Amino acid sequence: MSTRFIYIFTVLTIFLSATSLFATPIVPEHDIVIVLPAPPAWKEDWNRARTLVRDGNYKKANEVYRGLMEQRPSATVIRWEYCQLLFAQDDFSGSATLLSTLLEVDSQSPEYQLFAGRLALKQKKYGEAIQLFQKVFAKVPLTKPGLLAAKKMAEIFLQEGKVDAALSLLRQVFARSPDDLETVKTLAQICLNRELFAEAEKYFNILMEQKGLPARFALQASAVFIKDENYHSFSHALQEYYLQIYPYDLEVHRELADVYLNAGDGKRALPHLRKLTEGRDVQHWLSVARIYENTLKRPDKALAYYEKYLQKYPKDQEIQGQVARLQGLLAREFIARGVGGEQLREDLSALTSSPEKIYIKMANQLGQGGEKKKALKLLASLGRPKNDSNIIAIARIYSALGEDKKSLIYMDFVPVKARDQAYYLFRREMEQNMALKFEAYLSSYSLFFLETPERASLTVLLKGAEKFGRLDDITHILAVTEARELIYSDISLLLTVARIYASSGLFSRTEDLLKRADSLVSSDLDDRVQLCRAEILRQEGFVFDSERILRQQLGRSVFPLAAIKALVKLDLQLSHFDNARKWLSYLTVQADQLESVNLQLIETELALLRVQILWAEGRYDIAELVLSNRLHFLEKTKSASPFASLKKRLKNSLCITWLGQGKDEQCLEFFSKEELSSEIISRLQEPADDKFKSASISSLFALAEQAYRDRNYEISLRYFKLLDSKLDDRVFIKKSLGDCLFALGKFKEASQQYLLLLKEFPDEEFYRGRLADVTGRLGRSKEEIRQLLGVETVTDFAQKIQLSVNSSPTTQKSLRIARALWLSGSKEISLSLYKELIDQLFFNLSELKSLGSTEKDSDTYWQGIVQLFYQENNIFEQSMSPDYLIAHLGTPEADLIVRLYPTYRWHRLISREYEARNAAHQKKLLLAERNYRKLFSEEASSEAIIDLAPIYKRLGQYNKEAQIYQSVQEAGRTLPDLDESIALNREQRRPQLRLETGMDNRQGREGAINMRKYVSSLRASLLPTPQQEFYFDYRATDYNGADQDSFGQYLGAGAGIDFTDDISLAIRLGGEHLNSDGRVEISGLAQLNYRLLDQLRSYVEIRRRRVDDTIVAVDGEIFADDIGAGIVLETPVGFDLGLDYTQSFLTDGNKQTKFHPWFFYNIFGDTTQLNFQYDFLYFAGDEVNPELPYWSPEDYREHKLSLYFQHQFNNSGEEDELESFYSLGGAVGFEDDQNITYTGKFDIFLEMNQHFLLNGTLLYTRSDDYNESQARIGISYRW
Repeated sequence: MSTRFIYIFTVLTIFLSATSLFATPIVPEHDIVIVLPAPPAWKEDWNRARTLVRDGNYKKANEVYRGLMEQRPSATVIRWEYCQLLFAQDDFSGSATLLSTLLEVDSQSPEYQLFAGRLALKQKKYGEAIQLFQKVFAKVPLTKPGLLAAKKMAEIFLQEGKVDAALSLLRQVFARSPDDLETVKTLAQICLNRELFAEAEKYFNILMEQKGLPARFALQASAVFIKDENYHSFSHALQEYYLQIYPYDLEVHRELADVYLNAGDGKRALPHLRKLTEGRDVQHWLSVARIYENTLKRPDKALAYYEKYLQKYPKDQEIQGQVARLQGLLAREFIARGVGGEQLREDLSALTSSPEKIYIKMANQLGQGGEKKKALKLLASLGRPKNDSNIIAIARIYSALGEDKKSLIYMDFVPVKARDQAYYLFRREMEQNMALKFEAYLSSYSLFFLETPERASLTVLLKGAEKFGRLDDITHILAVTEARELIYSDISLLLTVARIYASSGLFSRTEDLLKRADSLVSSDLDDRVQLCRAEILRQEGFVFDSERILRQQLGRSVFPLAAIKALVKLDLQLSHFDNARKWLSYLTVQADQLESVNLQLIETELALLRVQILWAEGRYDIAELVLSNRLHFLEKTKSASPFASLKKRLKNSLCITWLGQGKDEQCLEFFSKEELSSEIISRLQEPADDKFKSASISSLFALAEQAYRDRNYEISLRYFKLLDSKLDDRVFIKKSLGDCLFALGKFKEASQQYLLLLKEFPDEEFYRGRLADVTGRLGRSKEEIRQLLGVETVTDFAQKIQLSVNSSPTTQKSLRIARALWLSGSKEISLSLYKELIDQLFFNLSELKSLGSTEKDSDTYWQGIVQLFYQENNIFEQSMSPDYLIAHLGTPEADLIVRLYPTYRWHRLISREYEARNAAHQKKLLLAERNYRKLFSEEASSEAIIDLAPIYKRLGQYNKEAQIYQSVQEAGRTLPDLDESIALNREQRRPQLRLETGMDNRQGREGAINMRKYVSSLRASLLPTPQQEFYFDYRATDYNGADQDSFGQYLGAGAGIDFTDDISLAIRLGGEHLNSDGRVEISGLAQLNYRLLDQLRSYVEIRRRRVDDTIVAVDGEIFADDIGAGIVLETPVGFDLGLDYTQSFLTDGNKQTKFHPWFFYNIFGDTTQLNFQYDFLYFAGDEVNPELPYWSPEDYREHKLSLYFQHQFNNSGEEDELESFYSLGGAVGFEDDQNITYTGKFDIFLEMNQHFLLNGTLLYTRSDDYNESQARIGISYRW
């Protein structure tokens, strides 16, 4: 059957079904009204005939009409009705005979002509029928006959397949009779079949508005409209119409629900989902719940559907979490509304199948909010719950409220058979909070322990001991033979005990446990022991050895996630972001090669690792995007349950990201209060005594440790002090107190804690070393250090150092002595010890030479220049990089570099410290500053910080000094007398107002320079942050020439901004008004400074300046637009080499070039400074003309040697002493025309008190061709 036939058949089916519109009634709906007293008999018969027709009794009606025709042969109305009756009985011949007589009476009647057309149509005389219909339509197009004629023609055209002609006629009918629904319906079908969607949409809308659209037709139409993406929404509207008539068609409901859900329109999807949930479609319960929760903000409705889902799948942890969160949210709402008593009970019973849980949430929130009485009252009204888990939850609340006795009463309500590990673990924790001894809470656990004397129960005990840092627990456990044997035969239990010892600083006790664990390892893929060893070494301070073990693990697993995570953590602590990204890149490559069913888990782990790097770099916006995308992807995963823990970690990380951006409120909206982790809470608030004194011990431990990890040492210290006041003598707490105090720079208090621990554990080298670090910071004598570290004499010790390749303890001990000696003032002995250590370590690294030269060509031209001065062997540096190790995994080379890695790191660290401190000792402060800066960037060394800040102060770089203090505070580190140093630095960086006046006289160059200036200026400057400086200038200048004067007033502003340690910007902009012409001319400067490499810095600048060699140049408004660039190479021996290049474009069309290489070296004493500089200047102009009003030589060269001496007036060493100095020096220049210039200069700076500063300058230059004299004096006020 052809498509065309089906198409026409479909349209005709609808079209021909509308018989009522294509025919008029045979007889009127009313009878003949008789008004005469005695009506004639024929009228009675006529009424009877009409009645028979209306009743459908055509046969009897035929007989009556025949009689009437005999009685009234001239009655045209009767004849017309009889004609139509014969037509209805398919007596077309008889009907035609009667019609012909009627046409003889009125041949122009539209009705008769229309009927004639219908007769022709019935007799399949289509041509004749169309002619008749056309006459009617043409004659009376706006009447009913005319419209019926048009429809009949359309019917014929459709039968003949002339759809366009039919469509045209029906459109005209619609235009004249828009309420004709059957015509609208036919047009809708035709347009739909021809995919005239815009027109079809109009007709379907009319049918739906008038309720004239058949339901099935609407559904069929929706399937056609959906083909065009522009009409998807209309297709769905048709389906919605269909469902109004057939509301139980679940397939259509499901289809619409999926459409709206995919479009994110939960509100429209909801009624369809609810209809689906009336069946057994469990999955849609979750969709309904989420729409109520997230879109409609109706947690009460959402809770009901979540609970239904849990009845079917009670082990779904993610939905359990959602239910708990909504219960918490509703609990807050009920608290806010103040509902209580019987009303609360009724409301909760109507709302949820678990009203007890909301009661418990409300009590918990009231307790956390400090409303203890209300919480207790609410719990009392609840009574004794039937559910065992609810009983334990109430017990936890009572415990948190400090009602431990009531808590224990509730715990006793739990039947013995229902008491599991979680029950006993909480009971043990609660009894610990009540300060019960180990034997007491062990007895409360004994029933469970005796019933299950196996690893699981012992794990509970050990985890509790680890959580609360109780060494006594380990002593008691190991005293029990069965327990000891279980521990020694189980890797996890051994590692737990080792971690407990390590957390208390008893590292000497961990090695035996780790060796026992090693003997139990059955597979190379089991890296638990090595990862634990690496973490313990990190805690002990042997970071390099820890990293060696982690690097070693890379070649033992295809996807070493745990090792990479630890490596990233180490590199982020040192701000080695590039290395961290390389480890992550390696892990990503390995993940791509896996064929794992846990792909989502792997990708999420990679995302979380990347986020940690972004956090460290301060790129919270990108971290938020990564987490949001990953979370969105997991939310769309249908099998959501296995990813519940991943989602929780992602949400937790997202909240931390918001906190990093200062979006605390967004975090609190995202999580309910009970969902907040200690990691988030410690960032949100500080411990208030009244709030946290009643907190549980476990909460305090978690918050204290998290605050320490976040480097919030002050907060962590307060938590640990609170714990120390609540608990008995705990080694872990004392160690943590010492660590917090040390980090805060409270060395005296820290030494007291470490001394107590050393007395308790005299053989523990960790505490001995910590005490030595503190003693060094306190500036104790070398004799005290010698006794503390147990060496005979420091000199003998330095001579007897014998190091094995990986002897980190010996190296660390030696370095501690060297550092302590330096801080105590024995600097020469300290440096000799540093040197001995370096030599020994270098000797041990000689094996690396077997790798051959791994040097590569320099990546850039500038690196090639630097290598001319830095001939260090790069074999060590390159072979120890992550790239080299990753490229050689599984080879002997990899084994060698991993084995020597700690030796390399110790060598690099000690070498850098030695270079910096040796330079500082030799008073090469600039070289020392560079070396300390390098040490700080590579190792994040506190030693660099200790010495670098005073160097910046000595150099007068107070902003740099402030930046060091800022980085110290941000990194959670400290310095001796940090607060005092910061206060003094802040004093020196306060806003200043400087008034200065002076004279500048320049003459020579064959008259090209002839200018005397008298200048008075006022500058206001402020330094709001260590990275920013702003100033505002006013300057009045009196220009004096040979025969005329000019006066100018300048107003401008400038700023200096350090974007990073390597990038800074200096800008200045102002305008000067001259009285000679009244115009204001703009001048300015923009200079970008960038450090290309560690030893190479550069700058580029653009400048606009007034040319003021003569009064003619000044009055002529001649300006120079300079474009300049320069580089400075900082050599390893302490001098600097520089090169400046400037191209000047003058406003009179001339162009000048300056080329300026230079050399600089300085020597520092305790109170003196000697600067030596050599300069070569090449200066040439394109236009050389004696008539030019400024100096523009054709080819000028000068060699200049300068020597300047600076002396500080006072150097008592006091932090608050006033800074005052003078400098005196001179220079000799040799010009290419054998001309010699002599320059003398004197500067003075006096800090008269904290507020008033005085400065002055005298300069005098003399030669045969050029003379210059300058004198200035200024006074500053500092707020």
